[in-house]
Order: sequence, then C-alpha cells, then structure tokens
Amino acid sequence: MRSFGFFVTVALMVTSLLMSSQSLSKSASWKLDSDQSSIHFSSTKNHIITETHSFGDFDVTYLGKNVFAGSIQLASVDTAIPIRNERMKTMLFNVAQFSTANFQLTVPADAMSEDDAIVNVEALVKLTLNGVTRTLPMKATVTKAKNGQHVVSNAVPLLVDAEQFNLTAGIEALRTIAGLKHINRVVPVSFYLVFTP
Repeated sequence: MRSFGFFVTVALMVTSLLMSSQSLSKSASWKLDSDQSSIHFSSTKNHIITETHSFGDFDVTYLGKNVFAGSIQLASVDTAIPIRNERMKTMLFNVAQFSTANFQLTVPADAMSEDDAIVNVEALVKLTLNGVTRTLPMKATVTKAKNGQHVVSNAVPLLVDAEQFNLTAGIEALRTIAGLKHINRVVPVSFYLVFTP
C-alpha cells in the first residue's frame, strides 16, 4: 500500500505541470507592442564613423515552446538620409527580389519561466537574409515587467557578417557610389521587443 507521502508527491507534480502549462498558454497569447519595440543596426564607414539605423516595419510572434518568429520589411529601412535609404533598398537589400528578412529566435526553456524578473541566456537566431539562411549564436535577455509585459532583447549586439549572406557586393557598391574608403562588413544588430499578454 502506498503511503500518504507518495500521493502528496504526485499531487505536487501534477500541480507543477498544470502551472507550467498555464504559463506557456498565457505566453502563447503575447502580442508585440510595435510602438515600444525597435530593431536597429549600425554601420561604420572609413573605420571611425559609426551611424545607427532602424527598420520601421516588422512583426514578431511568440510561437510557443520558447520560439519567436519575426519578419522585417527591408524597404522600411531608415538611415535618416532619404537617398541612402533608396540605395540600401536597391543596391544592398535588393528589395525587389528579397523584400523581407525573416528570423526565428529560440531561447532556453528556463527563460520563459515566471520565477525571475530578468534572465540572461544563450540563444540561437536562425536568420534568412538575401535568400541565405544562417544560424547565429547570441546572448539574449528576457525581462518580466510588473505590468505583465515581457521584453526580449539582446544583451550584446548580434553580429551579422555580410559575407555570410552574400551582401559584400552590395556593400562595395554603396562604398563606391558614396566615395568612401571603407565600410565595415560586420554589422551589429540590436533589438528590443515588448510583448503584452
């Protein structure tokens, strides 16, 4: 005959599983707050001049099971200089053929728990850009706010190597038309994604 302690243990395990399931179910309903969210990247020219740019049109969805999926409309690039925006669209991103950059961010399961306010984790980003898909490691931070919002961001910039995505010819074309000596081919990307329950 099994002891009372055995049944207590089973009951606690079932309760824990139910709470975990409810937490994931709530997480799956998160919606991106576009007004508070942002995606930026930096470019460095002539080795010393660094500028920060952004994308104005993007969407990210929490798929459940610690996976986020997103798409960036590359035509929404904003460098604060209209002619440079157009050059990036046509000469670098080739938006006529590849209008979006798509990514899938996977974080460890413990990052999605409700126990800690801030969790720093090693994550993976599967990025598709210019028709090429690569998986890149990155350090991510998941923050649970008191108002129920969750913020997913990178602890350090994600480094995207243009050569890995066959973008070096585009960078060289931009360098030539702008009369620059050099444009860095490794581009730091930062994101700050705010989700509401």
